[in-house]
Amino acid sequence: MKLLFPTFEDIKTMYGWGSYTNEQIKWFVEKGAIDKEEYALITGEKYPEQSQA
Repeated sequence: MKLLFPTFEDIKTMYGWGSYTNEQIKWFVEKGAIDKEEYALITGEKYPEQSQA
């Protein structure tokens, strides 16, 4: 089920306020609220991919 709220702008704003950690932003990607590119725009880091080792 894809989350409809919060939106990208909501998440970005809250992250800027220090309300979310990178791990929490990753959770929003996993739930479909934002995509991997938006994760990078918000955090300034590439989305952490799971290693298949």
